[in-house]
Amino acid sequence: MTVEHGVPQGSILGPRLFIFYINSLPNVIMQNVTTIIFADDTSIVIARQDENEPQEDPTQTFKQISEWYKKKFSP
Repeated sequence: MTVEHGVPQGSILGPRLFIFYINSLPNVIMQNVTTIIFADDTSIVIARQDENEPQEDPTQTFKQISEWYKKKFSP
């Protein structure tokens, strides 16, 4: 079957393209949310400085990521 889109698995170009595309993700997420990006894995950490501080709603963070994805990857 012919691959019409994407990068073949195991290619040298794959990880570089991933980094190129994912690099702007930390810029669109709220200040108290940390993104950890390594190779082809991304983790999102929501932390509080003080236990009395209001807890961040993860739904808002995922909405921001969804909007970023739509702007970045939609035709």
